[in-house]
Amino acid sequence: MRASRGLAIVSWLAVITAFAPWAASAAAGPATSRDTGPASACGSKWVTIASPNGGGALSDLLAVAGTSPSNIWAVGDHGPSNATKSLIEHYNGTKWTVSSIPSVGTELDAVVAISSKNAWAVGTTVTKASDLHTGEGLIEHWDGHAWKVVKAPSALEGAGSSTAFTGIAAVSAKDIWVVGTNQFNPLALHYDGTAWKTFPVDTSGFLGVGHFAAVDAVASDDVWAVGSVFHGDTARLIEHWDGHAWSQVAAAQPVSQGMLVAVDAASSGDVYAVGESINEFLPTAEVQHYNGHAWSAVSAPSPAISSLTALAVKSSSSIWAAGFFPKPNDKDSALVMQSSGHAFARVAVPTPGEASGLALIDGKQLWLVGSTVTGTPQHAGSKTFVARRCV
Repeated sequence: MRASRGLAIVSWLAVITAFAPWAASAAAGPATSRDTGPASACGSKWVTIASPNGGGALSDLLAVAGTSPSNIWAVGDHGPSNATKSLIEHYNGTKWTVSSIPSVGTELDAVVAISSKNAWAVGTTVTKASDLHTGEGLIEHWDGHAWKVVKAPSALEGAGSSTAFTGIAAVSAKDIWVVGTNQFNPLALHYDGTAWKTFPVDTSGFLGVGHFAAVDAVASDDVWAVGSVFHGDTARLIEHWDGHAWSQVAAAQPVSQGMLVAVDAASSGDVYAVGESINEFLPTAEVQHYNGHAWSAVSAPSPAISSLTALAVKSSSSIWAAGFFPKPNDKDSALVMQSSGHAFARVAVPTPGEASGLALIDGKQLWLVGSTVTGTPQHAGSKTFVARRCV
């Protein structure tokens, strides 16, 4: 599941900007080794796969999901920095291509694939760039032939709704959850196979703004959503759906502030969440683990300034996290970490840049997506990157 798009600065303005659906940042670093496929050519080391770009100076991939090595979707945005548009790409086992989608949406932040004829993507449409309160949540559906915009609950429609959809997870085709923010509060939507409906979330103790960044569905009565709240400090937010209601669950609370931006589970009693601890305005990669009873911090050696934005859990002994860290040359570099069930260790990755999305496909292939900086001056543009390895 994908989450943040840049290193966080903890201040009121920064938190509001981070919650705003149009917040964006470029990433950096030229890609190295490249490969075009096919799907079967997958080894134990990361290999960069050629991927196309949309129009304009910017092209970013923010999330990835698939049902098989020949049916993979990646979503993000493209275009000029002041007017980005949604981007969807598809991998057919041989190459990535840009998909035709409705001409709406500022960015797509999350995607889930259920079958070759059933996929969902969510994000945001900003109706007026000069107004911080005109974001509308966007839902798009793939029916095997075309991507189409799907009507969101009427309560969330219209200018001024200040809504963004940032995470999606599916138990089945008739049991799908979407999370995000509405009026600067956490938001959860559910699809029952017929229509989308909002469900109340637990906002007890909120003194300011809050949002969900990601969601993972273990079962119909076992769903996790993570994010952050701001009430003077930025605090981690974790909520659980038990089949009847959403309720807050205490996160591990290190001394520093922090936020969680991705969540994934091996089982109901083995759940991971990643994000960043924030100390003196500077973020450091953070990992938390739920053992069926409580959340605790997990050791994750990483650069002093870094962030984890994506997570893929294959099993209790194969956990992967990805993100980025800045380099002295003002470029970011992808950060990948792996755990066999205990402490995390960094893994070499051939693709510099900001890693935003991570997905395990068919239980064997691990796919990483993000963007690399292009242009002069620095961060003037960006291009997509995709990398793959077997696990």
